[in-house]
Amino acid sequence: LPAISGASLTGVTDTLSFRNKLHNPDFKVWQKGTTFSPTTSGIYSADRWNNANGSSFNQDTTVTRSTDVPTNAGSSYSIKIEADAAVTPSGGDNMVFRQRLEGQDVQDFDFGGANAKGLVASFWCKCNSSAAGAYSFSPRFFDASNNGYGQIHNFTPTTSWARYTFVLPANGKALDTAIINSNDEGFEFAIHLATGSNDVVSAHSTWASQGWAGTGSKNFMDDAANEIYFTGFQLETGSAVTDLEVRSYGDELARCERYYQVLA
Repeated sequence: LPAISGASLTGVTDTLSFRNKLHNPDFKVWQKGTTFSPTTSGIYSADRWNNANGSSFNQDTTVTRSTDVPTNAGSSYSIKIEADAAVTPSGGDNMVFRQRLEGQDVQDFDFGGANAKGLVASFWCKCNSSAAGAYSFSPRFFDASNNGYGQIHNFTPTTSWARYTFVLPANGKALDTAIINSNDEGFEFAIHLATGSNDVVSAHSTWASQGWAGTGSKNFMDDAANEIYFTGFQLETGSAVTDLEVRSYGDELARCERYYQVLA
């Protein structure tokens, strides 16, 4: 066939495609509704995103879809979490906003040997003035025996949208422990919004079997007026953050329908 002047084939080899491991990172898909009220039981709100709690902690909140988004971030929606009452965590209490990934979908991280890859996580966040303070981003991976190994990175949102980036080096347990290779949970992308004293340790950038939240992290539930927003989540291999990978609604819906479908 004759060459087509000015044309090139890049779709199947474009290294910028399929780099974001997270589903529904910009909150396009809300099959279950757009308003939720979790309390002592965890729920799924926006597709693939879990508002979870530990030790039956009362995360007395309202979770909604919002059109308040950062300029030029690539997102049309954010998720808004509002405290409805003041609640203090103790012991093993936890309030977590997270997404869990199948182990078979993150085998390219190559954890378990010298070729383990570093990761970069990023997201946009803002809060109102009463909710300002340090929170913990706490990614974890799981081995074939369901043992979890994590890092803990504190970040401090303010009343203005900002992108927070975390370099997750390939070190510690990532060098000698493989991620489970099945449809069981292999990786957890988690933000801790309230944590009891039993699970607070020093923030650390080494994959290890300790803790949930970093020392000095704030209790989001300390004021019934607190509000926090998130959007534009990304998890990718490498050492440099890239722009949010924006996928079509149809593509994102298909990914979400593996886990939940509305039947007519």
